[in-house]
Amino acid sequence: FGPSWPIWVVRQGIRVARALGCLHSQGLVHRDVKPENLLLQSDGDLVLADLGLARSESSGGFSGTLLYASPEQAANAETVDGRADVYSLALVLYELLARSLPLADRLQRDGAGPRLQLPLPPLKQRARDVSLDLAVVLHHALETDPDRRYPTADAFAEDLERVSHLMPILA
Repeated sequence: FGPSWPIWVVRQGIRVARALGCLHSQGLVHRDVKPENLLLQSDGDLVLADLGLARSESSGGFSGTLLYASPEQAANAETVDGRADVYSLALVLYELLARSLPLADRLQRDGAGPRLQLPLPPLKQRARDVSLDLAVVLHHALETDPDRRYPTADAFAEDLERVSHLMPILA
């Protein structure tokens, strides 16, 4: 890790968000965006992999990895759309920037079974070298209400691009 780490994370976030946007344009939702499904190529770039759980937006029910699932996905919503993948990708980027695995703290067990504890701590508490704009963009993508998140993966990618070019963000 070094001073260029946040820049690399943003660049990879843009790449993966654009790949998700392509998937979503076909009416599919990945449903399992997590570190294990982002493969590191020899050139240092990440590639989105494992479309085994991808389904149409109209398909409900839980599938994926609970720690990286959006709140609506974890709650077995009747329909899950691309905003669930936006949430999951933002969670992976948050984790990369925080340089730790804070997500295990999200999983609480009680009589009803596992459930997610929300929201996450502010990113700036865990990663002081992250710009305020980047933290705002990620927290916008991590909104618990999908209607308050970026409407598409491409919109998320565009705001990440604004961060990378030091332009005003929309979040």
